[in-house]
Amino acid sequence: MLTCQEADFFILRWLSQEQMAQLGLFQLLNSKNFVIKGHGSEIRSGLWMYWYYPLLKLFKPTIVTSFDYSLSQHVNSHNVYHIGHCLEPSDFPEPQPDPEHTLVCHAPTDRSKKDSDFWLSVMDKVEAKHPNVKALLIEGKSREECLKLKATAHITYDQCSSHVGIGTFGRSALEGFALRHAVISETNNWALSLYPDLENILMQTDRLHLEESIESLVNSPDRVKELGLKGREFVMRNFSAEVTARKWKYLIEHVMSS
Repeated sequence: MLTCQEADFFILRWLSQEQMAQLGLFQLLNSKNFVIKGHGSEIRSGLWMYWYYPLLKLFKPTIVTSFDYSLSQHVNSHNVYHIGHCLEPSDFPEPQPDPEHTLVCHAPTDRSKKDSDFWLSVMDKVEAKHPNVKALLIEGKSREECLKLKATAHITYDQCSSHVGIGTFGRSALEGFALRHAVISETNNWALSLYPDLENILMQTDRLHLEESIESLVNSPDRVKELGLKGREFVMRNFSAEVTARKWKYLIEHVMSS
């Protein structure tokens, strides 16, 4: 295993200033040999900025984020670059959708940011009209436990959170695609510019139309299956390990030669 002193390039994530000092990184890093990787909740936290402040101040490094343009306001860099989550569909459990109920699942990392209480209020209305529909809220579970529960569902709801400063959908939506779910979420033109075929795969919605969007899927099982198959193909095409590795290769070569 290489030591830090032997490495040619560094991808930094979840390292405090103390940890970086212990590893001797402040003596090793320069403007051409590292990027900082961060997603969603961690970038929005003040702790993230504290950890990396010396590097952000000195180098204005490239920040690699998920495809949420709103994250750029939280980082002190002009070089915000998108590489999506790496998801290997073969690593996911085989979908085993509940045979008796249509399950709409939601797995928030932060209920306030994902507008989870609003979703629950909408699901109360949907369940009142459709007794076979159940909300599946997944919280406080390991990733493995979370995916096992998601595998029993038919539909994934991610978020309608533009009003609290989140630009588009996240990893939960992609996991739903990988499990062949129909996925409901808010999105925007920035995300669609990165993935134009998304408009035919994601059930786009907003707070005003969320109930209507859920009901349209609940009333159309064939549509749910169709979107689920398209979603899995979308993940394999854009977020597999092979595709993600090529993106990282080109980015690293770009930073090292810039």
